[in-house]
Amino acid sequence: MAGGRLPLKGAPDAVLPLCHAVPGVDEALARMSDRGLRVLAVARGDTAEERDLEFLGLVGLHDPPRDDVAEAIWKCRIAGIKLAMVTGDHPRTARAIAAEVGLLGEEELVVTGADLPTDDAALGELLDRDGVVVARVAPEDKLRIARALRSRGHVVAMTGRRCSATTRS
Repeated sequence: MAGGRLPLKGAPDAVLPLCHAVPGVDEALARMSDRGLRVLAVARGDTAEERDLEFLGLVGLHDPPRDDVAEAIWKCRIAGIKLAMVTGDHPRTARAIAAEVGLLGEEELVVTGADLPTDDAALGELLDRDGVVVARVAPEDKLRIARALRSRGHVVAMTGRRCSATTRS
């Protein structure tokens, strides 16, 4: 901290509303996210208040999927396994990565945790398809998703980064 100014970094969705308006930042964010980059916003402001911050910039982090992901997705689908991506990433980033590895389904359904139905039956119905992407989820959303799909007769397995698989039992 220099001169009473506190640096702040975080998801653009959380940081940008705290900053003075910056022309073109939304377009820059969209371009970066559409390339599959994880984006952080950086700002600084008074230590006493988290508002009227000075926007410093966007940082794009390239976090590529493992080399074997596309082949694993193909093998799962050959075996009849439905796949979904459930991630904390920005929806545009999640869509780009899902498309890159061949996970994004024909419907190109991308929903956010905030848009998920509160009713578990409706949630299961929404997500009971192959290639759905659920972005900006919290850990409790992941548990609800697993519970909703299990209630529809699925066996649910979650793997490390950015992928879960379901199949009928």
